[in-house]
Amino acid sequence: MNPTFRQQVRTAKLRGIRSSLAISAALGLCATATAADETYQYFRFTPTVLRGPAENSVQVSEFQFIDDGTPISVAGVIVTNPGGNFPGGENPPKLVDLDTGSKWLNFDKFQPVVFEFTGPVTIDTYNFATANDAQERDPVSWTFEGSADGSSWTLLDSRTNFATTTARQTYQSGFGLGGPGISSFTRSLAIVANGQPTELSWSTLNATSVSIAPGVGVVANNGSTLTVPPASADTTYTLTATSTSGSASATTFVRSVPPTTVNYRYVRFTQTKLRNNASAFGLQFSEFTLLNGNTPIPAVTATNPGGNFNPAEGPEKAVDGLTTTKWLDQNRLPLIVDLGSPSAITGYSFVTGNDGPDRDPIQWYLEGSNNGTAWTIIEQVNFDFPMPEIRNFASQDIPLPGIAFNPTVSLFVGDAPKLILGQPLVLTWDAPGATSVTINNGVGTIASTSGSVTVNPVANTTYTLTASNAGPNTATATFSTEIITPSNTTINYTNFDSAGDELALLGDATIVNDFANIPLPGNAERLRLNPDVQSDSGSAWFRKRINVATGFQTFFDFQITSVNDSEGADGMAFMIQDNPAGTGILVPGDTERGLPTRSLNVRIDSFEGGARSGSLVQVLSGTTVLGSVNLAEVPALVSVLREGIDLTQTGLDDAPYQVRIDYVPGDLDLYFNGVLILPDINVDLVAIGAVNAAGKGYAGFTGRTGFFFEAHDVTRWLLTEGPPAPAVAPLVLKSHSFNFVTDQLSLTWGSSDTKTYRITTSTNLAPPWVVLASGIAGAPAQNETTFSVGFTQGAKAFFRVEEE
Repeated sequence: MNPTFRQQVRTAKLRGIRSSLAISAALGLCATATAADETYQYFRFTPTVLRGPAENSVQVSEFQFIDDGTPISVAGVIVTNPGGNFPGGENPPKLVDLDTGSKWLNFDKFQPVVFEFTGPVTIDTYNFATANDAQERDPVSWTFEGSADGSSWTLLDSRTNFATTTARQTYQSGFGLGGPGISSFTRSLAIVANGQPTELSWSTLNATSVSIAPGVGVVANNGSTLTVPPASADTTYTLTATSTSGSASATTFVRSVPPTTVNYRYVRFTQTKLRNNASAFGLQFSEFTLLNGNTPIPAVTATNPGGNFNPAEGPEKAVDGLTTTKWLDQNRLPLIVDLGSPSAITGYSFVTGNDGPDRDPIQWYLEGSNNGTAWTIIEQVNFDFPMPEIRNFASQDIPLPGIAFNPTVSLFVGDAPKLILGQPLVLTWDAPGATSVTINNGVGTIASTSGSVTVNPVANTTYTLTASNAGPNTATATFSTEIITPSNTTINYTNFDSAGDELALLGDATIVNDFANIPLPGNAERLRLNPDVQSDSGSAWFRKRINVATGFQTFFDFQITSVNDSEGADGMAFMIQDNPAGTGILVPGDTERGLPTRSLNVRIDSFEGGARSGSLVQVLSGTTVLGSVNLAEVPALVSVLREGIDLTQTGLDDAPYQVRIDYVPGDLDLYFNGVLILPDINVDLVAIGAVNAAGKGYAGFTGRTGFFFEAHDVTRWLLTEGPPAPAVAPLVLKSHSFNFVTDQLSLTWGSSDTKTYRITTSTNLAPPWVVLASGIAGAPAQNETTFSVGFTQGAKAFFRVEEE
């Protein structure tokens, strides 16, 4: 890091530390207090924490303003969501339509909603009702403010970690104004060396007495103070505000560690939690710096083994001394910094990237090595580090903790929470810094601090992993599974009306009937992998393992639709996989590529940018491309693409695309709308690790959007285990001949005796296609059919054969 950059970092810290850390403060529960009257024309409700920390959207069905127990009329109230990202049918005005069956849904979860009355109104209580689904989207922490002019705001109430009801379309008991509240309680440094002070800062509302424990005592209603936390300890400071109306409390956390110096050439950074694991498009830093005291240690280079990064955003950008560049890894794998030779290291710092705050690491561990092979853990941050969402923001200088840290269970996952009876459950863990690991319910002591084990629960079970070290310190993690017996045990969805618990839906994947907006293929449920909104993703898995090692055949129909006339917005993928997380894995990063390991992926990508086409189809083994085709270069398919190049369907009345996959070991054939587009792909599911030892894997889909957006839907899905039926000739024209004397056209094509065909014509390769003949039977003997139709001579005509 160069001196100029270091000076910029220091300036940023001094300028932004107090205000920015206030954004991330961990507050406690505010108590309900006696209501007081407040009169304003504008009111602002801002969610700050949702029930599901990884959820990327907030929703509320109704909002009430109350005085003396009576709701105030909301007729004429203008409701806006500045900076919000909401569907047209779930917009802010739904909050005051007096119908809990509708809702406001915002995909920029922490943007406020503003209510503008026709004139000043007096209230003493407010209330809101939960929405119809997805309780993870319920606000549990928020602020409520009033304004006379819509510009200057006064805090009227704040709630943190409130026990919002889990009942759907239900009001709370009401939130009174005038009681004591806490608008902020922060610390300047989250991790300090023993003896180093941290500054506590706070702001309260309507309090007659304020105190901080431990060790601080009574303080002013608003202010700050320096305090030295207990040595080598994790300390939770509690701020308590009281009045005659009640009390409120908030907490903030500080870790104190003994100053430590280590000597290593290599340091490896591994994230264990991002700000938003579900929606994050990878892990990123602008800069990562190792320190000796206050002095940066120059790095020779940095690497990212197994990472998936754009060359312009490679790992070397994390150590180039520039905040205008960054490292971004879509696979979220470790960053290894090489100092060139063993160096004395006392601490480190990092700088956030230029965008995507959901990609910021908030939990991690560091390891040191002198040969790049044998690694020793030197740091663990196993609490949510209060990194603000401000972009290009420099963290504090973080001191290394020596051996004082607790072991961290950085990963302890199995399958999705619901498990089909008789299916195995794979538990996977990583507990760096532990010397002993045990798992209850019959697993016992584990020899390795990382690994996996297969269990076979027959009833609802909670597994607890306990990791300990010589400290002696311990850490625990739990995973609970619910045993289910679904009615659907095979993949046979002509539509998704019968879909139930056998499908694991992750992220924003849902089963939805959208017939009102998309009339084809009919009035039925569909599997929506992600909605038509920005930066969203979802995955769906059939919970039962399927036996596909010896072969399979699958058909699925899909639609990519956008009401915004999108020119492509990333895409979707079909997968067969045997990753340890099973059906609990929400595909990360570049999700239209599928899973990066132990997976067969069929990628369908509609984003046209760089060298990518708007109609790209690929077959991949993990991240290795085995076959690729641009559908716009397949003459037989040009007419079904938007403008001949794009998979996105904006008319919303286009029929779904049809995909068929035939697989036997060593050979995969992929058809699109009946046309063989990728024949003879050399792949073996056993060899690539996509199935377990019994030859079984999980099947599913994933989809995502970015800056551009569209909905990715599956409307039909059939899968048959075992080798496909003997192949028949694909629907390809083999020959044709015109007789301009008799005005007859003779066509010969590959056919099947299980299908019928029709011949259509068009003058410009665009609808409508006129049917010349239909009900033409396939010919089983030679697997091809010859048929003649009459035509009218003209300047130009096109003819095609279609399966009926």
